Amino acid sequence: MKASKAATSHDILRFVSFGQLAYGGLSTAECHALGFLCRMVFAYDNDDTDRWGYEFSTTKTGAPYSIELQDSIDWLLDAAFLRSSAGFLVTTRSGAAMLSSLEGLPDVLERRRYVDSACGACAVLPLPTVIEALFHDPQLRVSAQSSESRELFTDLADVVLRQSLESVAIAISDVERRDAFQATAVYLQYLSTIARAADAA
Repeated sequence: MKASKAATSHDILRFVSFGQLAYGGLSTAECHALGFLCRMVFAYDNDDTDRWGYEFSTTKTGAPYSIELQDSIDWLLDAAFLRSSAGFLVTTRSGAAMLSSLEGLPDVLERRRYVDSACGACAVLPLPTVIEALFHDPQLRVSAQSSESRELFTDLADVVLRQSLESVAIAISDVERRDAFQATAVYLQYLSTIARAADAA
């Protein structure tokens, strides 16, 4: 089930608004990475992951990549809800107004907490650290090593991801099951540890 244009526009505008406040703007690749993180949280919390509405793949030009998110970025730029400044995306005044109008729509209400969670993770860990950590997620790491375009978040990958998130959260906290956002924050910290170890090797 594809996400509506309202849903994908909300996600991108929310990502960029966060990035603008924290870093002065957000790159296109960073938008895709935040979308990937949202989809990761949603997979942990929901069995019917098709409801998220956009998928990701690895491509020759980069990963993770979502066609739906890129289409939304292009549309928002064309409509002047976003503008590009020194290679970074920033919201315009009309884009900020658009985001406010989208936040109460039925298509958006359920996903808002996942989008906010992804942005919140980047308030705890710096965005570059989060993105580097994501590249040590097993499915993204393996897929990125292939020269072929490959779909991410297959049914099997969702199951493995859910188990990984839960196992790491339980191992660290001794809690039977953390909520999706706590588990994802712990998982990102775990991936960040792997990234630091790889850099030190």
